[in-house]
Amino acid sequence: MATLDMDRPGAESHWRLEAHDLRGGFSFATCRAAEGFHSGGSDDAAYFMAAPSFLPEPVTASTVALAATRGGFEHGLFLADEVEASFESLSAVVEFVRRAYVASSGGDEPDGNEPGSPRPEPPNEPSRDDMEWPSGSPSDETVEFSRQALLQTLYWQAHQIEVATPGQSFDAGEYALGGIASPTSLVRGFLDVFREVRERQPGEGAPYEVIWWEQWQLLGCCINLLGLRPALIEPSTWPHWKPVRVYFDRFVRSAPWVMPLLSAGIHDGFDLIGALPVPRRFMRLLPEGLDRSAATLRHLLVVFVSSPHVVLALSDEEREAVLDLVCFAAACVVAPTRLRRSPWRGPWNTQRDMLPIESAQLAQLVADAMAWLEEHLPTRVYERRLEDRIRSIGNQRSQRYERVA
Repeated sequence: MATLDMDRPGAESHWRLEAHDLRGGFSFATCRAAEGFHSGGSDDAAYFMAAPSFLPEPVTASTVALAATRGGFEHGLFLADEVEASFESLSAVVEFVRRAYVASSGGDEPDGNEPGSPRPEPPNEPSRDDMEWPSGSPSDETVEFSRQALLQTLYWQAHQIEVATPGQSFDAGEYALGGIASPTSLVRGFLDVFREVRERQPGEGAPYEVIWWEQWQLLGCCINLLGLRPALIEPSTWPHWKPVRVYFDRFVRSAPWVMPLLSAGIHDGFDLIGALPVPRRFMRLLPEGLDRSAATLRHLLVVFVSSPHVVLALSDEEREAVLDLVCFAAACVVAPTRLRRSPWRGPWNTQRDMLPIESAQLAQLVADAMAWLEEHLPTRVYERRLEDRIRSIGNQRSQRYERVA
């Protein structure tokens, strides 16, 4: 979108959103002064953009945007102090609309906002009794260095957000995600979700027992789909997997054919992470209006993709865990598009080193996941009020259902 930066306004004009539906990904933008619509003349610059491409399409006159406000479009983009938001270039408008659209799904419940079946409630306090994370692999130092570089980029973004003046935006910088994750990160993210599902096990006959069993089975799908079994039984991981392995052994013995069949039918990774719960200690990153029993990995991934600098509010340990979860979620997204792996077979009560081909497959999966993630992260950051507006979009998820009720 670099060519769009050529469409910069004059000294007294800025790009503004005349009409928009940020949740729907639709917006009309014009270049004008602070007050009023364009006259509609031939020299007026007016564009329409929509998901998924967000490519600006010129419209004949800005009065088309005015007509759109008769329907579901909101007139103008006004900040908390009733000041109209402005942008320095058309590309800045496009990126804002794209990020807001992505962030809007961070508050949607799994069934598209509508109330659904009761879901397993997270425990009141996260347990750390039998789950310690694998460490000491040869790639750990590289991952730590790369994550520090990513945090430097996010700290720079946070600084630019605070110093940006109205109408000003900045390039988001280089994320360089290639080294922030490893197969060990993938395993840590999986085990974190495994623990969360295990702790949510309901009592017999609970109304959400069926949903919990679906989540339990999907964990098996993840092992099969991502090819995690060799990593789970290798010596460096075995001491951390062994205490909870017995829970999975019971399921494997009772229905060894279920997980390969289920994973073979998964064609959309977002459906998979949209059914797996997010660990309770990270729910404060999600939109406030989201029912915590409906919070999933998809919500966490969406929040990170739309506003990655939110992780700066976490402790060092929590940041590491969030990046592991993001790695695992992104791997689930890209895995269905890759070559299918053969169903895992054999016992879980023996440990062995990963074969070179197994290690290479996991490393390539992580690389594909990081490439997908980098493609969807913000390319521009804005002043604090606009960043807050992007974050607040997720809280608008249920208004239409409240009106119907």
